Amino acid sequence: MIPTSPSYTQLKQDYLHNPPKARKDFHYYLNQIAGEARRIHKLGKQPYELYKHLLEAALLWVGHKRLSTLPKQVTIHAPLEQVALDFWAHRHTIKNWLRPLVEAGLVVYRPQKVTAWNRTCHTGTVWFISLDPTHKAKLVWSDMKHTFRNLEQDKANGKLSYTVIRHTKESGQLRSDAGLLNWAIPSTSIQPENNLYVENPSSTVETLFEVEFASRKEVGEVVERAAKAILVALGDDPRRFGGWAWILWQARRLADVGQSIFARLYEQIRRGMDARERGRLDNPAAYTRHLMEESGLLDMLRLAPVRRVAYLGRRA
Repeated sequence: MIPTSPSYTQLKQDYLHNPPKARKDFHYYLNQIAGEARRIHKLGKQPYELYKHLLEAALLWVGHKRLSTLPKQVTIHAPLEQVALDFWAHRHTIKNWLRPLVEAGLVVYRPQKVTAWNRTCHTGTVWFISLDPTHKAKLVWSDMKHTFRNLEQDKANGKLSYTVIRHTKESGQLRSDAGLLNWAIPSTSIQPENNLYVENPSSTVETLFEVEFASRKEVGEVVERAAKAILVALGDDPRRFGGWAWILWQARRLADVGQSIFARLYEQIRRGMDARERGRLDNPAAYTRHLMEESGLLDMLRLAPVRRVAYLGRRA
């Protein structure tokens, strides 16, 4: 792999000496950088188009913020469903297109959860996009804790992601405020002003999303953290730690062969957590396992390909 991207280097120099002109030429550099990424990482058509789309949002974000220097990666916030709408594709299709981008280090993405209106809300997805095809994008936890949206104002304006998505599905037409660019680069009237408490991802069930993308060296530790977080979230018996760790390991093995079920797994756990919060069940953990069995998730996990991976974590 070449040490530095020529396209990124040229853009950085132009941006340093004449930012307004560089911003006008973003479209040219967009094609240059995306094309370079395609050649270096041998991207297929759909992953290439997706990276180019995300890269366009990242470059426009740089111009919108009028940064003094060009960074190697940019963080933007937009629901995964909004990106899917731009391609008129299902979010699971987008996740499949994202896999080679994540493996190449061009993109890292994580869902963001915050506490608002006395409940946990999904604000969207935080995207870390590399502007340099030779530089691997890295997850920045401080960015995960950033308040990207004013949810109160979004709600008043009908701008919550599920509202926009529902309108699109019902009408078959994109709203004028839909799509990645409109979401990632909001108008000045939609700036975050309220103080939402962002849950610590290292201690919540959202950690399970880390299992899918953790390196082989780190995956054992991440599985341990995620399993403990699930135990706490569901109020489960600590002796069940091994069972949840097994579920996470099997899910990782499925992801390694292109069958990611982490979103479905998270959905079932959230249903168990919601039932616990409302006091409707004596054993929400057992209810969650029942949901997994009923939906066929456990059968899928049992059929995951066997692969020897050293477990680096320590049991509780």
